[in-house]
Amino acid sequence: MIIGAGAAGEQICLEMEVNEKSRYYPVGFLDDDPSKQGLIIHGVKILGKIRDLPEILRANGIDEILVAMPSANSKQIRAIVDVIRAAGPDRKIKVLPLHFGPR
Repeated sequence: MIIGAGAAGEQICLEMEVNEKSRYYPVGFLDDDPSKQGLIIHGVKILGKIRDLPEILRANGIDEILVAMPSANSKQIRAIVDVIRAAGPDRKIKVLPLHFGPR
């Protein structure tokens, strides 16, 4: 699952789908933007909002979560990680510190 359906999440999803060496398969997105709810990005549906995370994890058998929210602050990221851990300790979490464009 990818948390964050903005440019970073979209790019990660596309990479998963086109890169034959990718070990990931995008199951769905979570994003709090109301205008994105129910959309499909590169064939992958936005399943809900971050607050829906525990239910969505259980319902979809998701074992790894990629957090693709480069504009989120550390408090927001920590809150998401805490919700994921509370939903089940066996899930892998990757917070992707993405940067687009020249440094």
